[in-house]
Amino acid sequence: MAANFRIRKTRRTNRLDVTLSGHFDGSSAAHLANVLARNHHRYGIIHIDTDALVAVSGFARQVLRARLMGHAWAGHRCRFSGRWAQTLQEQLPTARSAA
Repeated sequence: MAANFRIRKTRRTNRLDVTLSGHFDGSSAAHLANVLARNHHRYGIIHIDTDALVAVSGFARQVLRARLMGHAWAGHRCRFSGRWAQTLQEQLPTARSAA
């Protein structure tokens, strides 16, 4: 995992806000996938803010896709926002962007 990568979680009643910061590499993507998998059943929406990411590697996108594509909940519950939202959202074709 990139040395400067961080995940900050803020829990709300029916929503988990996840803020990503630093460099998003393959290990970071696996870590995010684990966080999402552990929490998807507790929250109706998981909002992932990507504004604080410095860079997103191609391998990270592949890892995220591989880890979450088979899970229907990923498309229904995960909402991406921020400057890297579209880049990550493209890996989850059924995911919706936060408006």
